Amino acid sequence: AGGANSGDKAVMETSNDAAIGKLSSVNKGYYEDPFIQYMVSKPVVRPPMINRGHYARVAVIRHITAQFLSSAAKQSPSTERASNDHSPPTEGAPDENPSPKKGAEN
Repeated sequence: AGGANSGDKAVMETSNDAAIGKLSSVNKGYYEDPFIQYMVSKPVVRPPMINRGHYARVAVIRHITAQFLSSAAKQSPSTERASNDHSPPTEGAPDENPSPKKGAEN
């Protein structure tokens, strides 16, 4: 026994646990993710500290992504960007300073 299958199982369990935690955070109003519900078959409510940890990771990634996109936009000549269809999409881009949704659990 053991071998690659036990390693694969451990990775899948870690992935499932992370998805459950993310769904818990979304359900408690920390942030929005319209797709996470489709990745979890049995929702579980996680403690507030876990929800806050997921929120913190989402906020940091959104902030870093916004900084990167802003930096990339500044490096490209504006006249070229205005007429160029290869600009990165901005619709649905993350807020630079996301905050928990109104009424999120403390």
